[in-house]
Amino acid sequence: MHKLKKRAAQYRARLWPSSDHVISPHRELLEASPAASPDTKTSIPETDTCRQNFTIYTYEQLPGEKWIRLLRIIGRPTQDDTLLTLSMHPFRLESAPKFNALSYTWGNPMVPFSSLYVEDNEDSVRKYSVEVDGRKLLVTKNLLDALYEIRRMEAKGEFLWVDGICINQDDIIERGFQVAIMGEIFKTCTNVIVWFGPTDEFFHNAFKFMDAISKIPPQSYQNISHPPWRSRAKVLLDLGAETTPHYTHWIAFAAFLCRPWFSRTWVVQEMALPLNVTLLCGSLTFPWSHLAHTLDFLRRTDWYKHISTLQDIADTFHQELLAGKEMFHRMLENASDDDIYSRALWLYWVRTDIHSGRPVDYFEELIILNRHRKSSNPRDQIFAMLGLAHNDQSRLIKPNYSIEVSNLFTFVTTLALHYHRHESNLRFLEQVEMKLIEGGLDLPSWVPDYRRPVRPKSIYNNAFNACGIFNWSGNVDMTDANFLNVTGVPVSSIKTLEAPRIGHRSPANGCTIIELILQAAAVQFPSDSRITTFELLWRTLITDRRHFEHPAPSRCGAWVFEILAFLGSESIYARASDIGVILSLRDRLFNSTSSWQAQMEGLLQDQESSHYTFWNLQTRAYDIGIEIKRDHYDYKAISSLAPSIKICLWNRLYFLSNDGRVGLGWKSIEIGDEIWILGGSKVPVILRSLGNGVYRFVGQAYVYGIMDGEAVEGLEEMKEIRLR
Repeated sequence: MHKLKKRAAQYRARLWPSSDHVISPHRELLEASPAASPDTKTSIPETDTCRQNFTIYTYEQLPGEKWIRLLRIIGRPTQDDTLLTLSMHPFRLESAPKFNALSYTWGNPMVPFSSLYVEDNEDSVRKYSVEVDGRKLLVTKNLLDALYEIRRMEAKGEFLWVDGICINQDDIIERGFQVAIMGEIFKTCTNVIVWFGPTDEFFHNAFKFMDAISKIPPQSYQNISHPPWRSRAKVLLDLGAETTPHYTHWIAFAAFLCRPWFSRTWVVQEMALPLNVTLLCGSLTFPWSHLAHTLDFLRRTDWYKHISTLQDIADTFHQELLAGKEMFHRMLENASDDDIYSRALWLYWVRTDIHSGRPVDYFEELIILNRHRKSSNPRDQIFAMLGLAHNDQSRLIKPNYSIEVSNLFTFVTTLALHYHRHESNLRFLEQVEMKLIEGGLDLPSWVPDYRRPVRPKSIYNNAFNACGIFNWSGNVDMTDANFLNVTGVPVSSIKTLEAPRIGHRSPANGCTIIELILQAAAVQFPSDSRITTFELLWRTLITDRRHFEHPAPSRCGAWVFEILAFLGSESIYARASDIGVILSLRDRLFNSTSSWQAQMEGLLQDQESSHYTFWNLQTRAYDIGIEIKRDHYDYKAISSLAPSIKICLWNRLYFLSNDGRVGLGWKSIEIGDEIWILGGSKVPVILRSLGNGVYRFVGQAYVYGIMDGEAVEGLEEMKEIRLR
C-alpha cells in the first residue's frame, strides 16, 4: 500500500500541481485551463431578468476547508413580494445548525414529451435574480422555482444548503474543496428535499400509481415468483391492494421516471447518504418510501420489464397509446431503449445498502455502475462518487476542476488497475466503450470514457476462459499512463464483415428481433462438421450463453427455432391485435418466390436428421398463427430469449476470420484487424496494429471455438505487447 500511495502521488503531482493549496486565489489555473469552468455554470450575463443598476453579490472566502455556507429564506410570498430574499451564513460543518439540503437539476426538469417542456439552450444558465444579503445573485430557472416552492412550504427561518448558491461556482478552487466534503454535507443534513420540477399532465396519475402500490403490505410480495402480467389486476387485489392502477397510471409512472433528475450523477450520493428524504413535485410533497416501495414491488414481481424503457411501454401498451390522448402520442415519438427503471432502482439499492451498513467498497465500481448518468461537468462522473467510497483508492483522488478530463480518466483507470493488480485479469476492458462517437476524448484506447455508458454491452462472462492458464502480469507503469503492458497471442485476422441493421428501434422505424435473426441467417457461415449451420447461428446470436450458463443449453436452439416460426412478431412482446401483420409477414416468408424462403431452406438444409427442418418450421408457423388468433399462444420463447439476442447483437458486426472462424465484434472493427487472446482476458479481443509492438484496443469479441482456451492449448508463453 505504501508503494501504491507513493506512485500515485508522483503521478498525481503532475496532474494536480496545486492540489495542496486548498484555499487560495490561484487565478492562473483559470487562465491555464480552458476546461476550468463547466459549460452550464457561466459568469453573470446581462439579461432582462437582471437589471443593470444593482450590486452583484460577491462571495467572501470561507475561513477553512471544512466550512460551508447556509441559506435562510426570508419573508413569505405576497402579491407585492415577488423577489426571493435570502440571507447567507458561514458555519464550520461540524458545528453547523440543523439544515435541509436541496437536490435538483441545473437544467430543464421536464421530459421532452411533457406539455410543460420548453426547449431552451440556456435553461442551465444562471440568469434569474434572487436577493442575497441585499445584493443580487443569479441562479438557474429550475433552482428559482424550487426555492419559491420551498418558501411556500413555510420553511422560512430554516437553514438550507444549495450547491448553486452556497458554493462559489466561479471559483474552481473553492468548488474543489467543497466537493471533497459533499458526502459529509449530505450525511450531516437533517433532510434532503428532492425537487422534481412542476407537476405536468403525467404526474398526478404517477402519484396515484405509487400511492396504490406503496399501500400493499411488503410481506405479501417478499417471496412472490413471477406473477402473470396479464392477470396483474387480480394479482394486485390478492396481494392486498386497495385499488388497481389503470394503464394510464403505469404509463404516467414511466413518464415520471424519465424526469432528468433521475439521470443526474450527483443524485446518487444525495439520495444515499442523508437520513431523511422528502420528495417534492410542484406543491405536492410525499415520502421517499412511496417511490422505494414501488420500485421494490416491480423488481420482485418482475413486472418492471414492461416499463423499463419507453420502448417497453410502447410495446406493452401500444394500442392504448395509439388510441389515447395526444400526450401518449408524444411518448411514442420519444420512445427509446434508455433504461429508466434501472437508474431509479439503483438509487433505492445504494441507499438501502448504505443505511444497512453495507457500503460499496470499490470506488471504480461506483463510477462504472453510474456511467449512464449525466453531469454538466464530466469531471463530476468521478468526483460525485468520492463521498460514497470507503477505501484507500478513493482517498488518493482530490477534486480539482483544473485537471484535463482525459488525464483524470486515465489516472482513475491506472489507479484502479494498480489497486487490483493482484487479481491478475483484464476484466476492466469490458468497461471500454466503442470509440466511434463524435466528441470523444483523446484517451488511450484501453481507458473508458466515463461520460458514456458501455455500448455495446459487454459479452464478458465468468464461464468463458479464452486465456486458459495465462494471467495478466499486473504491470502498471504509472509514470507513462498512455501505455498498458500486456501479453498475448494472435489467433487470426478479420477477413469479411457482415452488418445486421441493428440500432435503437422506435415504433416508426428500425428492425424487430425477428428481422435481426433473419439477417443473421443470411450470413454465409462456414461449414463445420462438428456443428450444424443452424446451431452455429443460434449459438452466435446469444454468444453461446444463457445468463451465466456456458455453453448455452440446447433449449435455446428450440427457442430460436420458435422465434423463426413466429415471423409476425412486431416487437419482443407481440400483441394478439397484430394478427393481420403476423399472417401477412408469415405469408411473405413462406411464399415460394420469396427470398426469405431460400434463406430458411439454406439455413436448415443440414438439419434432416433433427427436428429443425424447413418443413417443421412451416408447420409450426401455421400453428402459431392459429394460436395467436385464438389468444392461446405462449410467448415464453419470445420473452425469454429475444431480449438477450438484442443485447448481444446491438452495435455489433458478424465477421469471418482468415482461418474460417465466425464471430461477433464491435461496429468499430475493420477488415485486417487482428484477433488476439490476451493473458488475463476471459474473452478474445480485437486489436489494430500501430507498429513496433504497439496496438490499439478495438473491442472484445465472441469467436466460436476459442472461448474456452482452445487457442492457447499447449502454448508455453505469450508475446509482450503494449496497448496505446
